[in-house]
Amino acid sequence: MIKVLLSYKLQGIIATDTDTQLFFKALSVIHAGQIWIDNSKLKALLGYAESASFSQNLDKISPKEKEVVILVSQGFKNREIAHKLHISEQTVKVHISNILRKAQASNRSQLVPLAMQLRFSPS
Repeated sequence: MIKVLLSYKLQGIIATDTDTQLFFKALSVIHAGQIWIDNSKLKALLGYAESASFSQNLDKISPKEKEVVILVSQGFKNREIAHKLHISEQTVKVHISNILRKAQASNRSQLVPLAMQLRFSPS
């Protein structure tokens, strides 16, 4: 995961629901030349480091599931994902359930590293 951060020159990762004060602190840290990773995303990254299952199951994730997992990682709710992808909210729930099972993850925040890997891996 660190390899992805470095190879794509990402300087920060922050949650979409971060309050304004913390957002400006993150910008300040990045502007000072440091890397910012939101605590919830850092926990997800550490969880990812403990499990190699994401890489093993990457090819088992369908194109639609890839779209869903990327939107989940961006903080969208099921209803918003359904609207964006023109599918039902129930279908989104099924996709998320399948993704969690395939990635051997227990919650949505653990999908962030997987989403990053999917976004930056060749299709």
